[in-house]
Amino acid sequence: MEGQIKFAAYAQYGYSNFIEINREPNTRIANYYTKMPSYAIGGETILPFKDSLFFIASGINFLSLAARNNMPADFISPETNPTNWVERFYSIAVPIKVYVPFLEKWILLHVGVSNAIHLNKPKTMRDENINYYTLSFTGGIDFCIKKRMLVGIAYYREIIPTVESLKWSSIETWDISYFYKATTIKIGYIIN
Repeated sequence: MEGQIKFAAYAQYGYSNFIEINREPNTRIANYYTKMPSYAIGGETILPFKDSLFFIASGINFLSLAARNNMPADFISPETNPTNWVERFYSIAVPIKVYVPFLEKWILLHVGVSNAIHLNKPKTMRDENINYYTLSFTGGIDFCIKKRMLVGIAYYREIIPTVESLKWSSIETWDISYFYKATTIKIGYIIN
């Protein structure tokens, strides 16, 4: 990763889940989310700065994030059948990252933000508000092998939630947000 513009293509595979934040303490949440496989494919342009200790990178990727919603046995009702289902979102994401190289540039730490546009709303989500645009923190470590191959681990955590569920009535009140998080293994190749 010397002082010229580089292009990299990559694939990521791992697991994602929802982080559930309930701002109404008197409401019991019936959703119990567990992790599901997630993946991303994409590419990025890496811009090194001459005599600098870091690189800036941006690109585009196709992202699939999912979580399994498991309803507890005492919440079974006609509205909650089946008692578990998968909620999967497909997105186009534009990450902007800073890479900091170590040990002769074969270890690359990276942090940044990712702008994502969700392309779908799962059929299982009826009353929830979907934020079709989300902003996320991203970070990780890549190992650059023979100046071409990238192998690493990445973490993704939404700052703006994908789903917001709000309800105020004389019977029920809730205010819940769902943030995706994902941990993936990354394999990539530097094209030039």
